[in-house]
Amino acid sequence: MKEALLLAAFVALFCVRLGAVGLIDYDEAAYAQAAHEMLLRGDWLSPSLGGEPFFEKPPLLYWSQILGYRALGVGALGARAGNAFAALATLAALYGFSRRPLGARVAWLAALVLGSSLAFVSLARVALTDLWLLLFIVLALGCFHRAVEAADGSRRGGSRWFVTFCACSGLAMLAKGAVGALLPAAAALLHLASLRRLSLLVRPAWWLPGAAALLGIGLSWYLLLGATRPDGFAFMTELFLEQHVARFTSAKEGHRGPLLYYVPVLVIAFAPWSGFLPVALARRPDAASERGRWLRLLGLLSGVTLVFFSAAATKLPHYVLPALPGLALLVAERLAGDGVPPARRALAWSVAATLVLLVALAIGLAAAPAIAAALPAWLAERADKAPELAYPLDLGPALPAAALAALATAALVAASRRAPRQLAFRLGAGSLVVWACVAWGVMPRWDRHFLRPLRELTLSAIARDTSGERLVLVGLRRKPSVVFYGGRGTEYASGRHPESLVAQLAGPPPRFALASEATFARLARSAPVEAIGRDTGYVLFRAAIVQVGEPPPGAAVAPR
Repeated sequence: MKEALLLAAFVALFCVRLGAVGLIDYDEAAYAQAAHEMLLRGDWLSPSLGGEPFFEKPPLLYWSQILGYRALGVGALGARAGNAFAALATLAALYGFSRRPLGARVAWLAALVLGSSLAFVSLARVALTDLWLLLFIVLALGCFHRAVEAADGSRRGGSRWFVTFCACSGLAMLAKGAVGALLPAAAALLHLASLRRLSLLVRPAWWLPGAAALLGIGLSWYLLLGATRPDGFAFMTELFLEQHVARFTSAKEGHRGPLLYYVPVLVIAFAPWSGFLPVALARRPDAASERGRWLRLLGLLSGVTLVFFSAAATKLPHYVLPALPGLALLVAERLAGDGVPPARRALAWSVAATLVLLVALAIGLAAAPAIAAALPAWLAERADKAPELAYPLDLGPALPAAALAALATAALVAASRRAPRQLAFRLGAGSLVVWACVAWGVMPRWDRHFLRPLRELTLSAIARDTSGERLVLVGLRRKPSVVFYGGRGTEYASGRHPESLVAQLAGPPPRFALASEATFARLARSAPVEAIGRDTGYVLFRAAIVQVGEPPPGAAVAPR
């Protein structure tokens, strides 16, 4: 019964109002548009963006989005439905593989901890590759654990589970490239080394079919694409060298950080459970039992993830996601009370840290409307890169509701500070309410302010311009949402040379352009342009139509 209630809560949290927020630039909108173009062409192999080859990521996310479009229509809901499914499947996999070694209570609580953590909830509601990667890594390591446990003196013991481990690692490669095999393989090798059972890997019944499954699935798309493209495997330059090697050795798009970058990121990503990490990590799992071996394997995945991405030059917050299942298991195992309970003093410190985190969250949520109202005055002209910030932002009543829910959760946690199991349930349930208020109430209003203006102006431009010409984005780089919602290609212009821009817009046929208010104001001072529509910091415009004998807009008129 409680499993069904938890599943229903997660279905609601991940799926309700999933399409109420438009696609977010850059990554989410780019992936959604790539999948849309594949759908229109009936091509499941070659991703493209705006008609140009697009090889930033392998195709598993695109395939899920194509299925979503067919079932739910082309839009944000169809693009994200696959990720919501992957989130639910990940929690089911963690519960299913944990139930035997840890018991139903700990497995249930681990699913609650992971599913209510901030990073997991956030990524369940956007169309990125990370949750598909996490799903197949959890499945892979669950199968690997079963393979090791089933291995005995016979030659074939556990081989089917090991082959399934390799197959799931191959699917993880189709989700996010080589890292999909690297992370589970590193955790598995370290686990076998700690158990002194590396000899299992030399069994022919394991490694021969395992290697075939890993390479056959993991490299299938790469080989098919290279065999069918006129330029062969040239796409690997971007997909492997740029998106793998270059991201590890150099900071891409300015996403750099210090060596300890993921320490504060982990505290935020694992909220509201971060305060229990010291208690969970204080005790080393005992490898003498299956319980300890499963905890150790997932704990090694957490460690490998943090070390690997800390060493990489490119750092992004969502890279920490594969570390969360292992941490969720460790926290759940300590709080469930089935094993060695946490020391009273350590538990008290963890509860105090959790209360501080919840109160800080409540204060932040309550103060957000005032901060949003003050942003236009604070930013002034510096809001050019995000012109929506120059306008008052109304996030509605859901923010105070979320703040009250956070305070209520803090009160419930404080009241149950000496009963870890009850505390865990109340913290998980309360955090689900907080995240639901934000996801269902705050984010749609955020969409209306930040995403809808550009979306509506794009649709207005398409309705006015039937020529099929590309829209010109002036000073607005990396906006694939315009392509997705407009159904038309775009081209970028810096706006630094107004005369050439006006000539570009004048046609024939005449063309439309989008820019921020500040960029348009600079253009209008020196070029004949006219605004067609305005919305929350953005302007839709075209080259001005000048009557004979009439000075162009922006031209100086000599005094009489």
